[in-house]
Amino acid sequence: MIKRASWFVFLNVIFCNTAFSQVLVMTDSQPFIDQIKEQQGQGTISTVYNLLYQRIGVPQSLVLMPLNRQNREFEQTEYSVCSLYRFKNEVRAKKYAFSQMVYFMVHYNLYQQQDMPALDSKILNSDGHVKSLQEIATHYPQAKLLHIPSYSYGNILDKQINALPESSKASWAGISPHNRMSNLFFAQRAEFALMFPAEVASYLAVKPTSEYRKYRIAGVNYATKGYMMCNRHKDSYTYIAKVNEALQALYEQPEYLDAHLAAYSENEHLSIKQELAKIQQ
Repeated sequence: MIKRASWFVFLNVIFCNTAFSQVLVMTDSQPFIDQIKEQQGQGTISTVYNLLYQRIGVPQSLVLMPLNRQNREFEQTEYSVCSLYRFKNEVRAKKYAFSQMVYFMVHYNLYQQQDMPALDSKILNSDGHVKSLQEIATHYPQAKLLHIPSYSYGNILDKQINALPESSKASWAGISPHNRMSNLFFAQRAEFALMFPAEVASYLAVKPTSEYRKYRIAGVNYATKGYMMCNRHKDSYTYIAKVNEALQALYEQPEYLDAHLAAYSENEHLSIKQELAKIQQ
């Protein structure tokens, strides 16, 4: 393990001399790093970041780091650190600096195992959306919800998850959660899971016979935005300004829209185009 002093020396070595490069850029996904190095995105996030880095350059200090270690790095102020795909919530907005939206995704849906009965209409609103996760826990007290404790699911879902009894949760705290939820869910590790439709689509591309039900959750927006999140070091603000300038130009490019459409079926495309139109206004 690299001690704090040694880690700081290591950073001084990998940083180059320009102020723009004095940022430790963190990801917890080795496939993401590979896709950036190969300039070949797979899925919305790495495809959008490849488009962004074509404009501003790939960070020289792009490093693999588990989320729990990333969270500790955000607490220091000796140097600038940024994490590439974070959601903005009320707590984070008060503590950290954020870029403009880098990408957006269809928000978390609630997935239910196919071998269970369909959800009782009493816990659905008039739109067919789940009224709340509390309704699920009350109506299905023996069932468990699969989730990642270190993640933010957005203000609404974070509050609902925190209010659930521990007996209703199946938590996963591994170091590389990407696409892990779909593997665990379809392995029957829990009756319910909060997952991105894009993650499930990626899983089904490999194992198309898997079956499930999914529901939107009342009050949760159709799409959620992903940001670059940085500590409040002066070099972070310099880096964010450069990123934002590139993003403003990128929003207008057809490649940016294509990066979002590719992850979803055609019946989602109109809604995704409408979301992008809101951003461009």
